[in-house]
Amino acid sequence: MANDTSTSEVANQEPLEGTLVRSRAWHAYQLKMAGLSLAEIAERQGFSSPGAVAKAIKDEIMSAAREIPKEDRDTILQLEMDRLNFAQSKIWPSVEYGDLKAIETLLKIIQVRSKLQGLDMIDPTSGTNTVLVVGGSEADYIERLRNLADQKPGE
Repeated sequence: MANDTSTSEVANQEPLEGTLVRSRAWHAYQLKMAGLSLAEIAERQGFSSPGAVAKAIKDEIMSAAREIPKEDRDTILQLEMDRLNFAQSKIWPSVEYGDLKAIETLLKIIQVRSKLQGLDMIDPTSGTNTVLVVGGSEADYIERLRNLADQKPGE
């Protein structure tokens, strides 16, 4: 944990003249970065609970992320992908050798890469089932399907 001097300096920072006033969530984030627990931050900053601090910090990070221009976001994403690829290249010989620790590390790299690229998101069109309700008997339904399968396109 950071020493008391540095955390109190962070908690008491005043915005510089001409700068925007920082939010309570921003100060909470700075205290978290300084090593304080969520409970300590809640007490110091007047949040109702550690959970409220966590939500405020998350909202602050998401707000800041939305303000990053797309070009900058693409550059940051590419940099992170390059770092992951470099890390993977360094452990790959150990993975091929069968080193279980290297394989675990590889799986973590793949997981992070998938998350960064959005590959971990569920495709709303996959895994959905279409229910077809058909009147008549099962034999009639099967016969109609056979007739459709035998038809040439455009008939």
